[in-house]
Amino acid sequence: MAMRRNPFQKIEEKVAKTVYTNTVVLHFNVKQKGYDKDTGEFIDMDYTFSRPIVLGRIKKAREDLAAKNPILSSDLTAKLPISMLKNAIRPLPDDPTVVIGGETKNITDFRSYDEYGGIQIENDTLSWLLREYKFIQIVPTHFYGNEPSFLEITIRRI
Repeated sequence: MAMRRNPFQKIEEKVAKTVYTNTVVLHFNVKQKGYDKDTGEFIDMDYTFSRPIVLGRIKKAREDLAAKNPILSSDLTAKLPISMLKNAIRPLPDDPTVVIGGETKNITDFRSYDEYGGIQIENDTLSWLLREYKFIQIVPTHFYGNEPSFLEITIRRI
């Protein structure tokens, strides 16, 4: 029997786009080792794939959670519709050109859709209201057909 699609994903996306309209830029930051032909040495190479997305409700982290977790009261929480991440992981024409071993790579070669939507807490960031934020916590929420409807994210200003 085929699994039905999660109907709550589209609902979460519509609510985020029409009610909250908090537009942010998600930066998928990729770190790779590359080879410098001029020096003959391996070097660290950084690439950023930026995607505009819309978050649902953004609010201060709850004080009771801050007391139990590595969350500060100045941190923010938000709902990130998973359908936004599914679209964000697709390659775009203006993405940076990444060539490794003579082979051109795109975002799908570095990130795959998983329960966290392809976000890597230790590397990726968000830009919102001219400020940069890092991910502190990602909690997949509201599962239907083994897939979350949204991610409850906690972010901290850098």
